[in-house]
Amino acid sequence: MLRYLSKYSFADMQMRVELAMTYMNMLKQLRMNMGITKLREKVKAQQEKLHTVAKTAGLHHDEWVENADRWVAGFLGKFEEGCHIMETAIKDRIQERLKRQSSKEMNANLLQEPVAS
Repeated sequence: MLRYLSKYSFADMQMRVELAMTYMNMLKQLRMNMGITKLREKVKAQQEKLHTVAKTAGLHHDEWVENADRWVAGFLGKFEEGCHIMETAIKDRIQERLKRQSSKEMNANLLQEPVAS
């Protein structure tokens, strides 16, 4: 066994370790660069989509303005409808509580009145 070890010098082993470390660092760098490249591609695709939308909006400005007016009007209508429904529900709950409270008070008054014989 010593024969095999004596063939390799310490400098050779150190050189192999350095090469292995360099190889590992290169792999890490390559993976990182691939990730950055993919990220750049995604950003570029999003920019192209945004550019297309902006271009379309510029070409059809009047249509966008008309649609925006309709969207706002529709939103306000739905919002008003929702507020009305909520208002009705709150009023109903308050009336139910008042009815329960008044019936409890009436029952308490009936129990407190002396029975005339």
